Amino acid sequence: MRRLVIAAIAGGGIYAALGSAFAVDVDFNGVVNNNCSLTVNSNGTLDVSADGGILGSEEGAGSAATIEVVSFGANTLTVGAPNVTNAPGAYDNSGEVVEVRYVGAGGLAAVNQAYTSTSSNNSIGATSSSSVSIFARINNANSFPTGNYTVRTTVTCSP
Repeated sequence: MRRLVIAAIAGGGIYAALGSAFAVDVDFNGVVNNNCSLTVNSNGTLDVSADGGILGSEEGAGSAATIEVVSFGANTLTVGAPNVTNAPGAYDNSGEVVEVRYVGAGGLAAVNQAYTSTSSNNSIGATSSSSVSIFARINNANSFPTGNYTVRTTVTCSP
């Protein structure tokens, strides 16, 4: 008998709950972390200009370097000041000016930097895989002796 009363009381509560309207809040939470990744698709190549005063990626058979950028949130793309990291021993760097320029495509189409010898920054937002082409050159009236040359710039993406 005792169990029957408890069941009847409990059963009555269930029926009362079914007859009333109830509301609940359902929340969706998420965090967007500023995140950026860079991938070098190809390094560039340098060639000498017809007058011998420029060794650059837009001369003769030279080619641009390309990187792939994926950005989440608000980030800054920085292209560092370029420098010559390899040159023949006979190379006279006293008259050199080392520069880079770059241009974006896809979600980074607004990125367009003229030739500069200093570091430069670009604010970028969220973008799926977009590319940046980077061009480099060395201007030097002292010319370029035979040998291997390397120009390096460091590209970073940070919040």
